[in-house]
Amino acid sequence: MDLCYGLQVHVLAVDDSFVDRKVIERLLTVSSCKVTAVDSGRRALQFLGLDEERTLIALMV
Repeated sequence: MDLCYGLQVHVLAVDDSFVDRKVIERLLTVSSCKVTAVDSGRRALQFLGLDEERTLIALMV
């Protein structure tokens, strides 16, 4: 089953369980998705460029 339907889809998978991240990553990779897997919400925000420090600066402006 091709979940990404031939599109260039980049999925950000977030889970604190190493095993769950690897399973999710494998399932999505097999489905032709590009996957970035991280272990916390903080790391997800950092990956997206929305980490706490930058968010606070943006809110102050």
